Amino acid sequence: MKTSKILIFPVILLVSSFLSINRGNGKMLRQSKDDSLVHYIDNYIQFVNGIASHGSQYMSTYIKIEGRKKFKPNPDSEYWPDSIEETVNVVRYNKEPIEYAETPLIVPTGTNLEYDNYYYKGKLMAYRVFEVLNNSECAGGTLTSTMTAYYDSTGRNIKTLHTMFGSNNQPIDATRCPALNDFSHLYKSYSETPLAKEGIETKAK
Repeated sequence: MKTSKILIFPVILLVSSFLSINRGNGKMLRQSKDDSLVHYIDNYIQFVNGIASHGSQYMSTYIKIEGRKKFKPNPDSEYWPDSIEETVNVVRYNKEPIEYAETPLIVPTGTNLEYDNYYYKGKLMAYRVFEVLNNSECAGGTLTSTMTAYYDSTGRNIKTLHTMFGSNNQPIDATRCPALNDFSHLYKSYSETPLAKEGIETKAK
């Protein structure tokens, strides 16, 4: 998932501004215009990614092994069993799940995929699909594709954005490559996630 280091000071500023916004106006998500809401959610995603960068302090990892139907906790990040089909990382802040990230490991060779669901008070704020193809004809090499769908507090999809970049880090016209529209890993509320349904992550830590 996210492993990059992030400076503590900017994260603290972002956390402070986010919390102060929510204390001062609990109805902000309903009252904002769509573009302002997208900007607000982008800031929230940055905040969540900053929290996730602290690793096991806020994040729990679960794995699904080939031949088994349910996930199991993987508390030892140094040891990964063989035949893992999928991993899930759950990020929590103030005892609330704020991100649910699925990473299937059985994918075509040279492909990396991640499905991120971002939550606030158990409701979906954004769904993000991140894909890296090491070899892509339309990019002439590595292709990085991101699809982000934004939602308001009623569950309405307010905007969906696609971005594609080639190995030279230059934007690629979506008409040259098929856009990634995968909503199969989207869960409108945290209670709909596989872990919550299995009863593994129903209680706050």
